Amino acid sequence: MGKAAELLVAATCILQSRAKLNVSTSIIDDEGVDLVFHLREHTATLAVQVKARMSDGLVVQRGRFQAVVRDSSFYPRSDLDMMFVYVDVTRGSIAQAWMVPSPVFEANTTVNARGRRVFSASMSAESGDKWSKYRLVEGELARRVVQRLESSDLRMFVGVSGDGRHRRWAGARHLPRTVAQATYRGRSAEAGVGVVTLRARRETTT
Repeated sequence: MGKAAELLVAATCILQSRAKLNVSTSIIDDEGVDLVFHLREHTATLAVQVKARMSDGLVVQRGRFQAVVRDSSFYPRSDLDMMFVYVDVTRGSIAQAWMVPSPVFEANTTVNARGRRVFSASMSAESGDKWSKYRLVEGELARRVVQRLESSDLRMFVGVSGDGRHRRWAGARHLPRTVAQATYRGRSAEAGVGVVTLRARRETTT
C-alpha cells in the first residue's frame, strides 16, 4: 500500500495547507524521490522519500516505528527529506510522522550488511530518542513542509532566458518562471521550473 500512502501524504498536505502547497509525483522511482512539494507562487521545491507503516502492523502495535532505506537509491542533499508516516488504517489518516532532512538521516544511521539504513523510532510522545525532535503529531505535517520550503537553501540554478542564453540565479526564489536546463545526478533534462528540484549545471553557455 505504499503508493496509496504517498497519495495520502500528498492529499493531506494540500488539504491542511488549503492548497498553499502543491505536489508532483515521480514517474520513475529509482532516485529515492516519491513526492516533490512546492509552494504556490514560489519556485523552491522539496523532494521527499515516503516510508509508511500501517496501524495493523505488528511492530507499530508494540509502540515502535521501523523502516528501511536502500542505500543504493539514497542520495542525501539539502532539498531531500525522509518522511516516515504512521497511517491509521481505520480512519484512513496520518496519525503520526517523522520528517528528517536526508543529511541528518545519513549522519545518524549506518549501512548494514544488506546495504540498507534502518530508521527505528519510539512512537511514545514522552520518548527522548534521537528522532523525537522530528516527530509530528496529526495535523502538523503540512505546516512542517511549508516551514522547510520557506527555509530552503537550494543550490544555484541555471535558467534559460527568452533569448536562449543560460544565466545564473543565486537562489530558487529568484528564478524566473520559464524553462530551466538542469541536471539531476548527472542527467540533463529540460523541465518546468515548478518541478525542477535539484542541482543545476555550473557552466554558462550562449
